[in-house]
Amino acid sequence: MNETEYYVKNLKNIIKKTDNDALSSRIFNKRFINYNKYMNERLKFIKLNNYDYDKILKNKDFCIRIRKMLKDFQMDQRGSVLMSIDHIHNAFYQIIDNFVELNLNNIRLENLDLNIDMSKGKVNFYIKNIFEYLCEDNVISKSGGIVVASKTMHFIMPELFIMIDNRVMKSLHNISDYYPEPDNSFKWYEVLVDYHGEKLNRFQGTQNWSQYIYYAGALIYYKRIINEWCQKNNSDLKGFIKNDRYSSVPYPSRLIDKLFW
Repeated sequence: MNETEYYVKNLKNIIKKTDNDALSSRIFNKRFINYNKYMNERLKFIKLNNYDYDKILKNKDFCIRIRKMLKDFQMDQRGSVLMSIDHIHNAFYQIIDNFVELNLNNIRLENLDLNIDMSKGKVNFYIKNIFEYLCEDNVISKSGGIVVASKTMHFIMPELFIMIDNRVMKSLHNISDYYPEPDNSFKWYEVLVDYHGEKLNRFQGTQNWSQYIYYAGALIYYKRIINEWCQKNNSDLKGFIKNDRYSSVPYPSRLIDKLFW
């Protein structure tokens, strides 16, 4: 049995242990509770605005809530200073169209296909635009990077985007059997749209496009875990989400995060 099969088979026990660990940790417990509270408030806010991401991301109150969650998740510590509310709010205007298009086309984690064509390009194009922009210095935080970018994306659209950090990346990339172009990084990007969730290899690179490969690969990998669990258990997405007994958040992305914490 490989590691992915182990996760899929033992999901309930892993989630139960993770929840117990979270609830016994004072620091993590607060973040755990605040996250559920935010996601419930977010869902109400989204429904109130008829899932219109143009209105949602232009609403300063929504930006304030996201910044608070980033602070709760320690994105304002150790030199990673968050930008002001006004600055982050203005930054959202640069990526609104990408979120609008992804939502209109119902792109979700469980059905993600980077190769689907939309109005200005493939799904891959839109996700890359969002990720690379939010990774930049002085956009969400002074230092930028994949952690603050992925968390911001998740807080905006958890139906699709996962949170990722170096620990998650290490977990994913140390179990690896997929690396189609080891000597040509740009070719790697081209074939990414045909990646179907095989275990990932560590990719050595420093440019933003190489960081995006990490992130897009992780999205597809998470999708694979969801679908494998549903197939093995003759279930659907609702059944998968029910594994998370303490969370009222209806998003599989958060559930899988727990496997890698």
